[in-house]
Amino acid sequence: MLRRGGAETLTRGAQRIGGPLVGAAAATLLTALLVPDRATLVALIAVSAWAAHALQWANYGTFSISVTAYVAFLLSLSGAPAAVTAVHRVVATMLGGGIGITALVLGT
Repeated sequence: MLRRGGAETLTRGAQRIGGPLVGAAAATLLTALLVPDRATLVALIAVSAWAAHALQWANYGTFSISVTAYVAFLLSLSGAPAAVTAVHRVVATMLGGGIGITALVLGT
């Protein structure tokens, strides 16, 4: 949640937008390079879920990278193409970030 004013809001906003972009890119590249089988995808899901849980309170940016990678790997396991998933996540992140920034600017 973004809070009004201060450097904390800007930092968290940048992490909220940048984290999913990095997570989507990393998961897509990893999936494209490895072309993982089901067992490898399950391992990637487990590692990214563990990272999201472990980093939940440490740093919002690394947490959102892990969550985005988890979702991308999970969708890849269900048969969804990783590149399409990444594009959808990037578009959704940019729209949400744009709405948040607009609300922040108009609210002040």
